[in-house]
Amino acid sequence: ADGAVTFSDAPGGACDVRWDVSFDVTSRADFWKKATDSLVGAAADDLARYAAEPTEPFWFDPLREFGLADEAVATDKPLLLVLPGLDGSSVTAWMQYPSLGEDYELRALVLPANTRCSFDDWVDVVTAEIEREAGRRSVFVLGESMGAGTALEVGRRRPDVAGLVLVSPATGWDRTALGGARRRLIRLPEPLLAFIIALSSYQLLDLDQFRTTVRRVFSGERSTMLEGPREAYAWRVVSELPARLALPAAACRHRMGEWVDASIAAGSA
Repeated sequence: ADGAVTFSDAPGGACDVRWDVSFDVTSRADFWKKATDSLVGAAADDLARYAAEPTEPFWFDPLREFGLADEAVATDKPLLLVLPGLDGSSVTAWMQYPSLGEDYELRALVLPANTRCSFDDWVDVVTAEIEREAGRRSVFVLGESMGAGTALEVGRRRPDVAGLVLVSPATGWDRTALGGARRRLIRLPEPLLAFIIALSSYQLLDLDQFRTTVRRVFSGERSTMLEGPREAYAWRVVSELPARLALPAAACRHRMGEWVDASIAAGSA
């Protein structure tokens, strides 16, 4: 049997929950009992999962998240706020976090795949975090890729920021083939857009890092990332990377439509 339940005209928009169920029955009464149990149970499970997914941006300490640091302790280190690129994960700099954590307290921003915030909302989240730290210690902002444009806008709105760090800024992304075609891309069907997003990941390939990996495979050289407690940290991160970097086509469409132009404009202002 197939079942579908649709919740519409709910506050904040509609929510559709769909699933397939199958069961064996011996009588009409048995059919309705099992159908009710299956459909209501599945609806409750799906709604619980939907409600549990974070929809608002949130901050986390990557070193504590992946077990390289103890629980939060008071520190007088300057604060480094890390802003992600289009993927919204803030885990792509995981190899640099242990070294950065020696001199800074790290606080990385996550933009969940189901959040639909605007560029200004994104900036407001960061400026609010800076406001909470105002006058207590120095705050630096690191923006990666699309996050670099956000960092620049934050710096304009909060001149009290101690410094900005721009990593692989995408403020000129409109001059690349993929960036130049972004308005056409977001009109594509989701399966095709997802395929193009997957193909474009080659742009993230660091050739020097690739050569280093190949050399270590053949020479037996061991990375400093795999020394002591960092080895467990590295494996925890790597095991979670696929899930954390996954970005549905619908989320990518929203981000390309809502964030890219504003981020590029911030880089040229």
